[in-house]
Amino acid sequence: MAHLKKIMIVDDDADHLLAVNLIFQRKGYEVRPLLGCESLEMLREEVRRFRPDLIFMDHDMPVVCGSDAVKMLKSHPVYRRIPIVYFSAHDRIEALARAAGADTWLKKPYVLNRLMEVTEQFL
Repeated sequence: MAHLKKIMIVDDDADHLLAVNLIFQRKGYEVRPLLGCESLEMLREEVRRFRPDLIFMDHDMPVVCGSDAVKMLKSHPVYRRIPIVYFSAHDRIEALARAAGADTWLKKPYVLNRLMEVTEQFL
């Protein structure tokens, strides 16, 4: 049996997290949603346990900024290979994603087809 591709979603918006989680599950992906990020250590542990093939990272979160989370993951010798899609409604999302070291970006609100294009690009 084929290995299900794993997607981790880190977002502090519970409604958005639920919607994206359902979309990916219906497309056949194994999903690990994280409601925000309490600490970089917690994120590192979740990534170690789940071993995602792709991560969607929100920018504006109350405790840990998505930029710091991406920088931490991209500096790790193993996790740096995991593609990270930076996603946010922020007007400067492209510049923020580039500065953080994300592999690409997706502006919220997004069109479902574009969400799937970006996902399939990395999986």
